[in-house]
Amino acid sequence: LSRQRWTWDIEKIEDLELPDDVVSFILTEMKKLSADLLFGLKVAACIGSRMTSDVIDILLTELTAAFTGTTLADILHKLAQKGFLTEHVCSRKAECCATSSGSLRFEFVHDKIQEAAYQFMSRQEQRLNHMRFGLALYPQAINKSNDELLFMAINQINVAGPESIVDGDQKHIIA
Repeated sequence: LSRQRWTWDIEKIEDLELPDDVVSFILTEMKKLSADLLFGLKVAACIGSRMTSDVIDILLTELTAAFTGTTLADILHKLAQKGFLTEHVCSRKAECCATSSGSLRFEFVHDKIQEAAYQFMSRQEQRLNHMRFGLALYPQAINKSNDELLFMAINQINVAGPESIVDGDQKHIIA
């Protein structure tokens, strides 16, 4: 009987060109994603470490044209299947978030994945996305009297910065 054991080719291992850090490795993997999945990662990275169904529903309206025949929730689900995010289906309100009525939550598996997805965008794209998302969340936060959404909207707008304001309507809303 032979003993089972691991075998490897040390020369092949030494010849592999691997990135020096985790973020570079993750960026390399992200380049292999479809445009929809990559855009979903960028959206999630701008929003933060987690995204509830409340936020997904609001952004779905804002981002409808960006996706080709699918929804933001579907894209986030696919990203969870690929190991970039975790998906939590909540049976009780408290499982997802103390103030969220959402029944679904997505989180980055690791903060380095969020960092890599965020770095995948130019600074200008980051700012424009933050402003766009903040302006989409703000009216819903006011209409629903939802403090969590309001703080998220304000944070998005603040991260975008004043140089991201592109028209008078945005100035009026922010003021």
